[in-house]
Amino acid sequence: MSCSAQANYVPCGCRAHLNEKDPRAEIWLAVFGKLEFPLLHPIAHIGQAVGEPPYRVLQGDWRALSEEEQNMLAEQMRTKFGASPAAFLAQNKAIGYIPIKDKNITVVCCKLHSRMLMF
Repeated sequence: MSCSAQANYVPCGCRAHLNEKDPRAEIWLAVFGKLEFPLLHPIAHIGQAVGEPPYRVLQGDWRALSEEEQNMLAEQMRTKFGASPAAFLAQNKAIGYIPIKDKNITVVCCKLHSRMLMF
């Protein structure tokens, strides 16, 4: 994403807050400097990785990350899982979000999504 496109993009405000005792905390702190991540919306869906049972997945907002953060996250995935940084970046760019298991996550909804979730 170009700098001007990144500067014009404003996330909705929904966030995932990761428990500090979760094993992913080290990665989040190294890449983002905090234990929160912007979400596209607050509702999880069912996902499944190869060789794993189905699990609930939140959609981390890929566009809310700077190019530097995207590259740092890709490098962390290489270090932790042996994932190809180029493949990781391409996958997340193609699907438009970062899959985040909802385990040990507290979701904070933006005002718009809070109103939409109330019946």
